[in-house]
Amino acid sequence: MKSTLKSIFCLSLISLSPLFAATPNRDAIPVQQVFTPEGFNIYENAQVVISGFLPNLCHKSPKIDATVDESKKEINVSATSLIYDPSNPLCPEVILPFTKTVDIGELKTGEYKVFVNKNTEFEVEDKLLVDGTDPVDINRDKIFANVYAIEESTSNENEVILKGYNPSTCYELDSVTVNSDQDGTFTVTPILKQVSEHCTFKMTPLDIPVVLPLSNTFENILVHVKTMDGNSINQVINPVVLKN
Repeated sequence: MKSTLKSIFCLSLISLSPLFAATPNRDAIPVQQVFTPEGFNIYENAQVVISGFLPNLCHKSPKIDATVDESKKEINVSATSLIYDPSNPLCPEVILPFTKTVDIGELKTGEYKVFVNKNTEFEVEDKLLVDGTDPVDINRDKIFANVYAIEESTSNENEVILKGYNPSTCYELDSVTVNSDQDGTFTVTPILKQVSEHCTFKMTPLDIPVVLPLSNTFENILVHVKTMDGNSINQVINPVVLKN
């Protein structure tokens, strides 16, 4: 009788094993790089950009969460995915890169420590500086271009193309500044100037070529562009691609 019950129990476990394999758990995933763009002020939506990879297709639905502890000047970002058991038949060995922009929100003045997947085997640390200067004083006469995308140039080395729209005939491109840090973040600021007082409100395409001063060897770089609506757009690029 005991032998029969034991056999039934073992058969039950075998029949349930596909169910267990099909039930995912959420856990931390590898993060290769953390980008912390410079130049955020206390009235802007501060951002952190992370890039990493899913080791195989057992990993699904990457999710990024962030919390801020103002008392410790600490930002904690968790990068997780749903992870299925390797015995799941839907787990081919494929590396799937991902890039996520993490909106932190408005922060107080100061330097923040940024932790990604703190207290896990994939922990990464960086820092984010928030400027307390009133942006009205800095950008009183500046209007950023209306940029919606960043594309890699197909013709010129070290160049990207900012894709956007000019919303009025009163304005045209005035200047583009590029500032970089030692971690491979290139902050691009395209500025418009007013050329007329009588405007036609017409959206016309605007392509802005930007040459990046690539002097160091980076695995990846971040192109971070300030835009007309007060937000920013981001694109992680392999610099090798720009040179080919």
